[in-house]
Amino acid sequence: MHYLYTLINTELMPQKNIFKIGWIFTLAVFSALLLPVLVQEGMFLDGITYAAISKNLANGYGSFWFPQYTLTHFSQFHEHPPLVFGLQSLFFKLLGDGFLTERIFTLFTAILTAIGIIANWNFFNPTNKNYSWFPVLFWIATPLIFWSYQSNMLENTLAFLCLFSVYFIAKGSLKNNSLYLFLGSLFIFLALLTKGPVGLFPLATVGILWITLKPFSILKVISYTVIVVVLAGIIFYIISLLQPGLIENLTHYFNIQVLPSVNNTRETTTGNHFAILGQLFLELIAPIGLLMILLIIKKVKNKRIETNPKTIALFFVLVGLSASLPLMVTLKQRGYYLVPALPYFILGTSIVLVPSLKLFIEKLTQKQIKGLQLIGSILLVAVLVLSFAQYGKFSRDSDKLSDIYKISSIVSKGSIISCSPQLYTEWGTMAYLTRVGGISITPNLENKYLIVLKNEGLSLETEKNYTPLNLSLTTYQLYKKK
Repeated sequence: MHYLYTLINTELMPQKNIFKIGWIFTLAVFSALLLPVLVQEGMFLDGITYAAISKNLANGYGSFWFPQYTLTHFSQFHEHPPLVFGLQSLFFKLLGDGFLTERIFTLFTAILTAIGIIANWNFFNPTNKNYSWFPVLFWIATPLIFWSYQSNMLENTLAFLCLFSVYFIAKGSLKNNSLYLFLGSLFIFLALLTKGPVGLFPLATVGILWITLKPFSILKVISYTVIVVVLAGIIFYIISLLQPGLIENLTHYFNIQVLPSVNNTRETTTGNHFAILGQLFLELIAPIGLLMILLIIKKVKNKRIETNPKTIALFFVLVGLSASLPLMVTLKQRGYYLVPALPYFILGTSIVLVPSLKLFIEKLTQKQIKGLQLIGSILLVAVLVLSFAQYGKFSRDSDKLSDIYKISSIVSKGSIISCSPQLYTEWGTMAYLTRVGGISITPNLENKYLIVLKNEGLSLETEKNYTPLNLSLTTYQLYKKK
């Protein structure tokens, strides 16, 4: 009896400890890459813009289907569908207008994306549930990923919606469960309301399942895919009847953003349709490198990689390609467009790498395991303390933000102030003024206040009408009408 007790403990306890240690290290890395930046002020332009629109919506400026950026620039914002602004506005209603609100929202999307990765991992790789931390660790350590979640990008929300869509469609197809298929269709609809057509790639899930796992006939592939499409269409139709603004919003978005992008008449960022694939390779260089090392070692030792992990890995890689290859259609390409696709490549490579990781971990002694747990715990606590110490500092744009806080203390919320033509196209200034003070700017010199860049010359006529205010500003100069 004593022998049986010892045997059970030596076999089960290391697995339990590795699960705990893995998650401690993963949480430490997750926190280290996100929290120290998120607790500081200053953010990438797009993230501040989305936060400003969401704050406006929470405070009654604009509506869900017709969001408002500023009173003078994009008074109706249709550059993107509205779901992210609607969701983020709920955080502003709950948490107020402080700078942490959008940061808590983007952290929330990171957590939901991690949960989506875990759900897919556990469903497709149930024998390795104790290693669900591994793909999450690999994912958050990808430079483009942690930058995106530091920056409050739309792709953050799209990523978790698509992960849950793939999960439910795959589960519904393999288990012949209509409820799961409905949930998958619902998440596709929500993805469409987040970033438009690029959120439709989960529709390929059933076909990719058939190509890789061969779990059912081609007739079922067709029937399950049709069910998902029809259910998504029904959801869209019902919502459009209940909310007529849906059609108008997406029509504006399609005409303003999608068509010009496809026709390469707006914001072309590259002259090569394949540029996005180069970016994808760079982001995946770490997992690809590890995978290549593993394959070389196995080749030298004449060992084969198990068939099932390879097949499941191929499923995830093909899903990732279905999310990334369509981006080549347009010459408007940016690296962060890959954020929704990267989790699938990470899942695919992790499935192949974990068996070798397990072999390494099995060689660890109990003393080494306890030591790793202690080190991980110390790292996690240290990261949390460091993050707390960074609270309220500036990660970027410190002079600009300090000035805008001073200006916002003088200029009342909801005001329109004049600015120089040069400053009107300085998008960061516009975003911060709107986000911090609810202030809109216009190049028309007819308002009570005028803001210009420091040491920017004024015409004689303008100098006659405005007097400078002494606010000890660094980047700007604020004037008041005489």
